[in-house]
Amino acid sequence: MPRFWTVVGFTGHRHLPAPAIIDAALGAVIDELSGPRSGRVAAVSSAAAGADTLFGRAVLARRIPWLVVLPFAREEFARDFTPEQWREAEALMQRAASVQIVAPTDNRDEAFLEAGLRTVDECDVLVAVWNGGPAAGTGGTAEVVAYARQVGRPLLWIHSETGAVVRERMERLPEAAPAPATPEPTGRATIEALFADFDASALRHAPAAKNLTATVILLHLVASGAAAISLMLGLTGAAAYSIAGFKMACLAASLWLVFRHRHAHHEWMRTRISAEMCRSALATWVLPDPEITFPKTRVPGFEQLQRTIRLERLADHAPRPTLEQTRDAYLSRRVRDQAAYFARQLAHAAPRHRLMKTAASACTIAAIALGLLVLALGLLHIHGPAYYVVKGLSLTLPLFNAALLSFVAAHDLGRRVSRYDEMVRTLDTLAVRMSHVRSWTSLERVATETETALIQEALEWHSVSRFASSGH
Repeated sequence: MPRFWTVVGFTGHRHLPAPAIIDAALGAVIDELSGPRSGRVAAVSSAAAGADTLFGRAVLARRIPWLVVLPFAREEFARDFTPEQWREAEALMQRAASVQIVAPTDNRDEAFLEAGLRTVDECDVLVAVWNGGPAAGTGGTAEVVAYARQVGRPLLWIHSETGAVVRERMERLPEAAPAPATPEPTGRATIEALFADFDASALRHAPAAKNLTATVILLHLVASGAAAISLMLGLTGAAAYSIAGFKMACLAASLWLVFRHRHAHHEWMRTRISAEMCRSALATWVLPDPEITFPKTRVPGFEQLQRTIRLERLADHAPRPTLEQTRDAYLSRRVRDQAAYFARQLAHAAPRHRLMKTAASACTIAAIALGLLVLALGLLHIHGPAYYVVKGLSLTLPLFNAALLSFVAAHDLGRRVSRYDEMVRTLDTLAVRMSHVRSWTSLERVATETETALIQEALEWHSVSRFASSGH
């Protein structure tokens, strides 16, 4: 399995009393973070004069991909440089893997702050050149460091005057997997390999995860039914103890199953959503804008995967097919393929949903009828085997009803039936729109809507599945 990228973020002062000391300290820190055991490393920062320029120069000298986040457009950004400084900054940015501009704002300080916050959000560990003092104004290094601390980001800061290095929360830095014996794939091949691995893992864990809920509900039903029958028959002595032991065994088995297979359930959800993110990236790989990633916002627990997808897309400079080839391939392999998938899921889930609801209603009606019959037999003082059978059914049928409704709720069949139908109609509409695309702009727009809808469905399933599993 290819290794994820580790992204090193950076923030620092523009005015440095001892640039040579900071340059040497920065080189040592970057070497530490990008050593053989660190895996694949990229860097993200702004490109201001001073510490940012030193950082950019250091990472590019080590052939580390550099993602630049500018607070505003280059013309406005250049106002903060001398002509010589700007020539150096422009030369460095021309070698950057990506240059992004944060959302436009009329307030320069707020723009600098947004660039700093974006840097923290997009990195796994933050390196700062900072004097350790409070913020002198909005958007300064101290504010960015404070934000990194609040969100728990690993921090490695270099004192801007002495070059001393302070490390904070470095134990939270994700550990890189060992380097493989064979050359690692790059670009699209990396994501294809990740998708194959995640998809295989999800398929491996799916059977245990899917059967867990039904098995636990069944064991609770059997335990409750046994207790009800014991009370109904008025059992005492060895028979009562045997029923009680059987009930406890069922409950213990259900508890053991939850703990035994919880890892499989969580792995199934994690690998399934990871596979869907990779699938989405591969489906839109050839679109002109390499910065397009889905979902657009960061998803907790999947940040490294999202960063890896973005970096591999930026690193892939293979020629792309024509607009018509891209449109037709995306229409058939993504939109129509997913529409067919949701149609199959709808056809599978809808009958189960109807059957469960019908059975639950039938159990309730039968329990009411049998309860009335038990009451009538009791008033008439009619007792015997038939009476106890009727009484037992009147007590246990509500348990079946509760179990069926619990199964429906746990598997969210009602929502799934409605959602699958909605997804089929949405994708059918998008397929029609996609078939009329005649420009890259239109293709990106429709593809963005498609991928957003598909990833939202996957994330919604992820949330529902986590809720169902945590309720056991």
